[in-house]
Amino acid sequence: DQVAALNKDGLQIRSAKGVEKFAICATTDATQVSQADVALVLTKGCSTAFVAKQLPRVLAPDGFAVTLQNGVGNAEVLAAEVGVDRVIQGVTSHGAAIVGPGVIEYAGPGDTFLGCPPALLPSAHGLVDLFHGAGIHSQVVDNIPSVLWGKLVVSACINPLTALLQVPNGALLECDH
Repeated sequence: DQVAALNKDGLQIRSAKGVEKFAICATTDATQVSQADVALVLTKGCSTAFVAKQLPRVLAPDGFAVTLQNGVGNAEVLAAEVGVDRVIQGVTSHGAAIVGPGVIEYAGPGDTFLGCPPALLPSAHGLVDLFHGAGIHSQVVDNIPSVLWGKLVVSACINPLTALLQVPNGALLECDH
């Protein structure tokens, strides 16, 4: 169980730089969280509607949600619950995979792009500063739908190949052909 492992052993991130561990307090009970300034939504798309319904209880009155999910339509699902002026849409190309409860394999860096309504621009720039402090290259962009659709097109080309070849995404770049 992911939550139990995170609470017991923390989050372990394995990468070429070694292993890093972080203490985590995790829960699946949204009533245990309140007045959050920011809610990072990082679930699979099929869970977005469930998470969105929790946001009004979880967020502070001036809090906002940030989605870095793959796929399209997630920001709109969140906005339907908290309002479009409280959602930042993000796209990231970091390579990572869950390899076990509480254990992430970080394959490599990528760029992170954030787009938002004008009212959230100061918050989006604040997130960029936080991300930079954590070593995550990021920037605010004017046309996030274009970035999102661009990633979707690339994924639509790469994912079938990796599935057929039974290799991780990065393996395609290592091919000599």
